[in-house]
This record gives sequence, C-alpha cells and structure tokens, in this order.
Amino acid sequence: FLKTGEKRPKHGLIFQWNQIRGSKPWNRGKISRVISGKIGISAKLDFFGGEFLADVLSSEINEKIREIEKKYPKPPLKRNEPKAKNSSSKKQAYKKKRR
Repeated sequence: FLKTGEKRPKHGLIFQWNQIRGSKPWNRGKISRVISGKIGISAKLDFFGGEFLADVLSSEINEKIREIEKKYPKPPLKRNEPKAKNSSSKKQAYKKKRR
C-alpha cells in the first residue's frame, strides 16, 4: 500500500500475519496483542544491542497462541440486553416522580 497509494489496512499490518489471519475472529485481538508485545520487545533488543532472541520469542508466541486457542475454543456468548427491562422500570419511576 505504500508504493501503490492504496489505503492502509483497517486493523494495521499485524493483522496480515498468517497466524492472526488464520485464527478465529474472537481470538484475533488477543493474539495480536501477544504478537505486538513481542514485536516491541524485539525492537528494543535490536535498538539497544541485546542478544538475538528471535527463536525464543517465536516459540513463546506459538505457545501463547496455543494457550489462547485452548482457553477460548468457542465465541463468547452475547449478553442478553436488559434494556427493555430497564427502560420500562425507568418509565415507571419517571411516572411516579411526575405524580
């Protein structure tokens, strides 16, 4: 997109990584946070001249992805919205105040 002038991806370049794109939609945010943290660590190591830890960081990422996928195998349940109950009770309370 830099060379062609196209719009950049909505969720950034990190979402183009195969392990994020191939994961389930409800796990993508969790996995991308793990990866962005490891990217930050590797950038700091690179800038400050630390040891080469790419293999260690890569194995930690893969392990954490497995943990996330094991912990969240199904999408989260949608909450029942109690707005109807609250709105009617609010209306009743409002009517009582007006009397």
